[in-house]
Amino acid sequence: MIIKTKRLILREVKKSDLNDLFNDMNNIKISSFMLGIPFPFKKSDANQWINHCIKSSKKVPREEYVFAITVRNEDKLIGEVILNENDFDNKSVELAFWLSESQWNKGIVTEAVESVMDFAFNKLKINRLEMAAFVENVGSNAIAKKLGFKYEGRKREASIPESTKKVHDDNLYSMLRREYRK
Repeated sequence: MIIKTKRLILREVKKSDLNDLFNDMNNIKISSFMLGIPFPFKKSDANQWINHCIKSSKKVPREEYVFAITVRNEDKLIGEVILNENDFDNKSVELAFWLSESQWNKGIVTEAVESVMDFAFNKLKINRLEMAAFVENVGSNAIAKKLGFKYEGRKREASIPESTKKVHDDNLYSMLRREYRK
């Protein structure tokens, strides 16, 4: 599965992404806003995630899509956009993402997420995309609003990332197929 945008190629995760994933997940500015990511992040953790992604990509029907974000003409992993099966029977899926710190504030996540939204609504025929962001995650909350997700509320003390063990409230967002602009 490959999605191409003006500047990016979103593709399946592969074994050669190991070092890029390892380096980015060892950045506490990234891992502190993610669930299930230990800190420090070991090469074995990176290998386990990559193996999970590869195995998941072969399942039929697919329960999850993990898109590796790469810049065109460079096959370097700089982030991921993930669609998790949330309630597939009701066509409701959770969207999540992360990006290398060196790529922040360049519009890359917006471009990548827009392309995955198009894939979700127009190819997978999803009815509802959901997104959660820690209240303190200014960037992710801004992206949700910029892309037109509707704020649904706040889940109090809902998330504890492994990397920091700090309790966070989550802002919840959603977008319905009929609200999608493409």
